[in-house]
Amino acid sequence: MASRATIGTVRLAGCELTTNQGFISFICDERKLHGRFLYYVLSGLLGNYFAEIAPGTTFKEISRGKAKLEPIGFPSSAEQQRIAAYLDASCAAIDAAVAAKQRQIETLDGVRKDIIQKAVTRGLQERPTLKKTGNVWMNEVPFTWELVSLKRVSEIQGGLTLGKVYEGSLIERPYLRVANVQDGHLNLQDVTTIEVPVKVAHRVELRPGDVLMTEGGDLDKLGRGTIWSGEIPNCLHQNHIFAIRCFKHKLLSAFLAYLTASRYGRDYFEATGKRTTNLASTNSTKVGLFPIPRPSIEEQRAICRYLANKLDDVTQIVNGIEAQIATLIAYRKSLIHECVTGQRRIVEADINRVKAHG
Repeated sequence: MASRATIGTVRLAGCELTTNQGFISFICDERKLHGRFLYYVLSGLLGNYFAEIAPGTTFKEISRGKAKLEPIGFPSSAEQQRIAAYLDASCAAIDAAVAAKQRQIETLDGVRKDIIQKAVTRGLQERPTLKKTGNVWMNEVPFTWELVSLKRVSEIQGGLTLGKVYEGSLIERPYLRVANVQDGHLNLQDVTTIEVPVKVAHRVELRPGDVLMTEGGDLDKLGRGTIWSGEIPNCLHQNHIFAIRCFKHKLLSAFLAYLTASRYGRDYFEATGKRTTNLASTNSTKVGLFPIPRPSIEEQRAICRYLANKLDDVTQIVNGIEAQIATLIAYRKSLIHECVTGQRRIVEADINRVKAHG
């Protein structure tokens, strides 16, 4: 490691290294190598290097012997301590800024949920006239709406049972697994194929506009709707995914997807889901009984247009904050690299300035 401030070189063999379950611990002679300085060297420089040279595929691991042979250019003990103190203060300030921005994103997520909740349960009027429904899940809806079970306004399609042995002529088709259906979006980077009879493929084939719901998984993701837009032709789906095919003259797919993402939708599926230690599950009966507050198709379209525009504004703000977080994280890495390689020289005034603005 080249450094203008280097006055010597030490190998990590000068430290006591211990290993435990894939971790290497360094205990160094503070007279030669300051612990916090070494921490920043490892996190800002050698960590990436070790990751590149470490052997392995599923689990990459650097050996203790290899780690001990790495040379480190180092400044005097006093300068090491100044660098560590400067980076401690600087990184703390950056981390605090990142945490504040992450809280902003959490707040905006709450705003997003509130916007959806009001629109899909009360419509776009400021103070709609309400009527009683007699339903425990939603006891009031706008006067011109009705409350109906999902099974009355859609077809609920089950999927393929994996491992089943078929006889006769088979065709190969792509199919979606639970891992492909994420929270509000699809992950289609790794889509598996399966061989099934033509009749079976036709029965479980996805169509554009289907709302996909996972049968099991984390409780907060249960029953969340993701719209299938025909991204992969002739695609099938696993039996742990429900494909909800809305009757177009009664219920819009987008309206159902918004409804499942609302606080009301989350409350229903979280309350009716069967829980185990770490996971939860639902079934076609509970999905079919999901009470749908249903306005006219025209009003559904208006609500979906409103939400698309409104939520796009929120998304743009979130994207801007996420870009700021990425910039802060990149600056943190760059700052550590500059300091531990001697590209940036640190004096007491730098430490005092950072602390004063921390």
